[in-house]
Amino acid sequence: MGCCSDNAGVNRDELLRLFDRRMRRGIASADPTVRIERDEKTVLVVGDDWGALLWSRLDESVADAEISRIVTRLCELPAEAEWKLYGHDLPADLGRRLVRAGLKPGEEEAVLVAEIDVLPTETDVEVRVADTPELVAAFVDLNAKAFGRSFELAGRELLRALEQERPSRLAVIAYADGLPAAAGRIEFDPNPDFASIWGGGTLPEFRGQGLY
Repeated sequence: MGCCSDNAGVNRDELLRLFDRRMRRGIASADPTVRIERDEKTVLVVGDDWGALLWSRLDESVADAEISRIVTRLCELPAEAEWKLYGHDLPADLGRRLVRAGLKPGEEEAVLVAEIDVLPTETDVEVRVADTPELVAAFVDLNAKAFGRSFELAGRELLRALEQERPSRLAVIAYADGLPAAAGRIEFDPNPDFASIWGGGTLPEFRGQGLY
């Protein structure tokens, strides 16, 4: 995992501890379709079509036994499941242990953290929040074209969120030449310190322009 910030004086270790406490160990969800299974060693998040071991605290001497137990639980889930491994997770060789337990490494990702009040807010691109069924449908169609797979479930989740007094997630669409060109979504965690941005689907002909 990478943590990046342009702000002088940011303490990376403190930021990671806060991220773990709020977004991993203390994760909460306003979505009734998401179930969180939590104990003193692990946090497992289970949704309609996805499950993940989001946080773990494993003692090196018993890590393999715990990994075996957790992998068995992941395999029991009816949906796609993964173990979210971060670069600062312990034990230090956790990645190798997970491979020995039969898990396959996915594409390496990075976590970027920025303070909202230092992000640029002005753009000459038309941006719309998908706050109607029609705009949610446009979001689903754009992402299906950008990624080559169905986003119908994401669309249903966004529609459910629009029924909430304070939506737990929203989609945003960037338009170019009057057409939907790029889209992403933001998830608002009940914990106030973080909101997370996901997606980044951009049609091929509009890529490389910084729309996302």
